[in-house]
Amino acid sequence: MSITVRPASEADAVTACDVLRRSIRELCVADHGHDEQVLSAWLANKTPENVRAWITSASSFSVVAVDGSEVRGFGLVQRDGEIQMCYLVPEVQYRGAGKLMLRALEEQAARWALKGVFLTSSVTARRFYEVRLRGAGGARSGTRGGPAFWATALIRGRRVTVGVRSP
Repeated sequence: MSITVRPASEADAVTACDVLRRSIRELCVADHGHDEQVLSAWLANKTPENVRAWITSASSFSVVAVDGSEVRGFGLVQRDGEIQMCYLVPEVQYRGAGKLMLRALEEQAARWALKGVFLTSSVTARRFYEVRLRGAGGARSGTRGGPAFWATALIRGRRVTVGVRSP
């Protein structure tokens, strides 16, 4: 089946929460190293109630990646331009779900007429963003706070700067 991306709805909250929790547990091992304290802290706010609140918030826009009828990814951008989430389950890793979600979030930022978007990357996702953003524009290293990757992308004809910094 092909993966599609659509705006998230309240009805997606439980499955989107499961996606977040699975993605963190199963794909982000380089970040948490199976340390239960780190995992507990990272997963603490990943509840169906919080995901529902994020989906319905007027200050953000969220999407889900769908494979057939199954929700397999969740992404969210804030109105200030911060891409806060772009998570997927292992079954769709390397199948374009992340790229599609990131594109949908960038397009929403353009609809909001934002001058830029930004994000903080996990160690796990850093390569994804570097590859994705290199294809979109130029890069430079170094910023306050440590190593960084910055790129400029054209989103619907508007130049948007996207930065990735490891936490």
